Amino acid sequence: MSTTVTAEQFLATSIELATANVLNSGGPFGAVIVTADGRAFEGVNRVTATNDPTAHAEVTAIRNACRELGTFDLSGATLYTSCEPCPMCLASALWARVDRVFFAADRHDAASVGFDDAVFYEYFENDNRDALMPVAKLELGDPQAPEALQPDSTHGTRLIPGLITRARWLTWKAWIPQKCKKQLKSRLRSSPTVARAQSPQRQSTRQPAWQMATRSPGVELLPG
Repeated sequence: MSTTVTAEQFLATSIELATANVLNSGGPFGAVIVTADGRAFEGVNRVTATNDPTAHAEVTAIRNACRELGTFDLSGATLYTSCEPCPMCLASALWARVDRVFFAADRHDAASVGFDDAVFYEYFENDNRDALMPVAKLELGDPQAPEALQPDSTHGTRLIPGLITRARWLTWKAWIPQKCKKQLKSRLRSSPTVARAQSPQRQSTRQPAWQMATRSPGVELLPG
């Protein structure tokens, strides 16, 4: 079977999912994520059914694929969707590292039947964005207010209050490119604090600073 025929079949499946979803209190949108090794994961629009404005078919398919595969990285995968993805769905596909996207109906077809996502595309394409939704940085004037980004002098990382977990740190370490890992290790070795923690005299009584920090609730380690 040719690649073209297979792609058309997956796209046809997304359309069938969209049609069937209307009978299940959902929106007329369906999507299929197909991994590089051929595994397929389906998703349908559940916005009105679950009162979740992010539950578009593409996002639902991405969520299903990531949950079943146990990863947030869908490199090599292709997204087939019954309608052109909105900016949110395109961004979700980018964050999931999806390789390619194929769609059937476009944004203008959707607008003709009452689903007008065109205004959201226009938000990113013009300078008058505030007319739709103002977005601005807000400075905290109170001297006692917490810093939005707090430097951590122990080993060149940054701490963001409210986000730190050991699991997230391990996930980040597994995701960053090998070159970045080497740079990070070099920086850790050059840190006096970490060097002391790894010395034979202190190894049994003191943990490296980053291990203790990642066990503290409410903070996340990020690259400096």
